[in-house]
Amino acid sequence: MSEEVPDGQLETITKGGKPPKPSRLNSASSAWAIVSRIINRDEERSRKRAKIQGQIDGNPPYSASAMKRMGQGNRSNVNFRQAEGIRDSRKTSYYELLMEVDTLVEVDIPDDYLIDNDVPQVDYGQIIAEEFTKTLQQWEGFWYNTLLHQEQYVTWGIGNCYWENPIDWRFKAARAGAFLIPDGTKSMLSDFDLIVIRGDYKPHKLFEKVKDKETEEASREAGWNIPLVREMIRKVAEKQSTTDQHSLGDWESLQAKIKENDLEYSFTDQEPIYISHLIYKEYSGKISHMIIVEDSEICNKKDAQEKQKNWLFRDVEQFDEWKHVVCTFFAGIGEGTVHSIRGLGARIFAHCVINDRLLNTTVDGSMTSATILLQPTNDAQKERLRMVRVGPFSIMPAGYNVIQHGSFQPNLQGLVSVHNLLSANLNQNNGMYRPDVTQEEKTPQAMNQQELRNRATKEAKLEKADINVYYTQWDCLYTEVLRKMLNPSLTDADPGGKEAKAFIKRCLDRNVPRELMKPDMLTIMARRAIGFGSPVMQSMITADILSVSACFDEKGKDNAVRDYVSARAGQRAVKRYKPARNRNEIPDNDASIAALENNDLREGQECLVGVDQPHVLHIIRHIAPLVQIAEAYINGEINPESAYVYLQTALRHISQHLDFISTDPSRQNEYRSFMTTFTELTRISDTMTKQAKRIQQQRQKEAEENAATVEQARQQSQSGDMQAKLMKVQGDLQLRAMKEEGNQRVREAKALHGMQIAEMKARHDMMIREMEAERE
Repeated sequence: MSEEVPDGQLETITKGGKPPKPSRLNSASSAWAIVSRIINRDEERSRKRAKIQGQIDGNPPYSASAMKRMGQGNRSNVNFRQAEGIRDSRKTSYYELLMEVDTLVEVDIPDDYLIDNDVPQVDYGQIIAEEFTKTLQQWEGFWYNTLLHQEQYVTWGIGNCYWENPIDWRFKAARAGAFLIPDGTKSMLSDFDLIVIRGDYKPHKLFEKVKDKETEEASREAGWNIPLVREMIRKVAEKQSTTDQHSLGDWESLQAKIKENDLEYSFTDQEPIYISHLIYKEYSGKISHMIIVEDSEICNKKDAQEKQKNWLFRDVEQFDEWKHVVCTFFAGIGEGTVHSIRGLGARIFAHCVINDRLLNTTVDGSMTSATILLQPTNDAQKERLRMVRVGPFSIMPAGYNVIQHGSFQPNLQGLVSVHNLLSANLNQNNGMYRPDVTQEEKTPQAMNQQELRNRATKEAKLEKADINVYYTQWDCLYTEVLRKMLNPSLTDADPGGKEAKAFIKRCLDRNVPRELMKPDMLTIMARRAIGFGSPVMQSMITADILSVSACFDEKGKDNAVRDYVSARAGQRAVKRYKPARNRNEIPDNDASIAALENNDLREGQECLVGVDQPHVLHIIRHIAPLVQIAEAYINGEINPESAYVYLQTALRHISQHLDFISTDPSRQNEYRSFMTTFTELTRISDTMTKQAKRIQQQRQKEAEENAATVEQARQQSQSGDMQAKLMKVQGDLQLRAMKEEGNQRVREAKALHGMQIAEMKARHDMMIREMEAERE
């Protein structure tokens, strides 16, 4: 088959039944024919889009020049921006859906992984969702492309996003007029055969592909046509340059000039290089990518050596499948094809045009009825009108009759009624969340809670189906972004590589297992906002949830309060009033078991460590009281004899938990942290044990000496002096015992008070650390 495709089609299977080699598109001239045909087919749609966009931008309903020609330039001709207000109202609803959540996404971990690896208490999905959200929010382009996408989606019903290469996870939003699809393409991605995305390059941006030899080589390997890149930069430079024409004759001179005057080439009014991305499907199912210059002279230029290979960029089978290069956002399926989809702009266009004309007519009638109407008695008086004011009096010249207002009363009320009827119909058809402020909609009494709920629910249902479709398409986009982020071959030098590597590192630092950081291990979807984009519905639903939160577990109660605060004060206020709690710090059944074990360990009883226990949670619960005892001992507030047995027994128990997590790769950070504390507690325990044994030995020695004294006194009991001495010794012993008992009670009370203070301090410090971490 010939490389030329003059009718603007991709090459098909050859007569021998084989696919074309190396691709279905093998020349820039064929690509230009395809692009030209698609652009021509889109001209009529482009004119309609221009009308709708003009209405939104504020174009008046009548042609101002035409009205002047007809002598009606004084008439009201104002665009009252109803279309813009409706669009912005709908955009706000979609923004609320996407942004008014604690994390942009939800990440699910496979159940079998959680069961096999014994991690019921660790919400790895929440950690990944938080770090994923942080990565997107730190990327400036996320807000720009998301807002651009939503504007296009609401206005035209299509707001597609795409990726320019298989590596960079940072998506781009395409305007409806720049994202072109052949006629007859069905409203589903799998039916796509090719896409044209129109754009442009500033010369200094294109120069980055050829700025030095090393960059040139890398660009050539990637698929860039280096000679054509240089030629396009030279052509733009020659058009803009008015001096030193001779210095632009060779590439080296131009290269030096651009490097020396980078700001000039970046910010002067240079003509951009208009290009088209042609993305098409091969017979293998993979997706190829070609960039051509929108210049028929360039595309059709004959080159005997290169055989018309005048594309700016080309990469055959660059993407594995369509979802890796484009994410379609369709507000519906239309009549089954992409071009039959209609957005809000088309649906409200006729209504808004008529409303503007009605309002302008109403203004004209009001202005006319509010003025003094004069009727000249003859034609000569038309040019001699002059009213003279003398103090509180006005003097009219002769030859004019004043027309009474009672004889001229335009039916303004009828115009207003028609306008209200059209507006009501418009809102009903499109489900606008806009307050009713017309006189007919007002009621003498405010609506009660149930009436407000019923009305808000009815309005929300108008958009519910659209919302579900919208969320599903964002699920696909987030899935592809995560897949690209987790690409194991990504490096810091790749586009978006540095940010993706930082995202993975933050997840690993928070103990997410490395084996989970794979696309096939995670299920990601956009977090669904409460209230269907309606603030009223959000407030009602969160209030209902909060009212039954007593039935939830501790985590559920926390989430109910956080959602309630978010609905009333915004998502950022949640951290101020109700910061997130660490799940390991929330009491549950395992925490109760750990507390019971602490009671047994205080009595010196050994406790069995179960294989299926959440070891991290148990270690946290067991170590906390040991740290308090150690601090009390160091401060001299506790008798070592009363605590060393507990310390020894508990440390033996904790060592068994540590043995289990030491073999878990996902617990190495926690293991090292626990081991540091465990080693210090072991050292203090050894010191306490030695001191306690010395005290016990000293007490035993004193007891033996006292027993010998008593025995000796008993043997000499016949002597009065000896009897008195015996009684004195016995009294001293009793007094000493009472004193020791009193001191022990004081020490224990002081130690208990110190432990309570230390526990309060530890909780306070932990709360401060969590708040600082959230602010970071």
